[in-house]
Amino acid sequence: MTVHLTQYLSFPWEFVSSLFWKRYPNPHARHVLSVDVLERYLLPNGKLYTKRLVIKKNIKANTILAFKIFPWRSSPRC
Repeated sequence: MTVHLTQYLSFPWEFVSSLFWKRYPNPHARHVLSVDVLERYLLPNGKLYTKRLVIKKNIKANTILAFKIFPWRSSPRC
């Protein structure tokens, strides 16, 4: 699956970029297992292109799958 997202923010680039790079990992986002940068370069128009791989665990999805596949179990296995 590939997801593309474009946002335009009314804040200085330094402020936005520093918050973006500090987002993960952090102690409050325990669902994020790892973050790796796969590619990073400047486009000819001056935009920074970054492709990252973020590995997360999704407890809600695991719970739904567990009840659909194994309805007799009271808790999912992760």
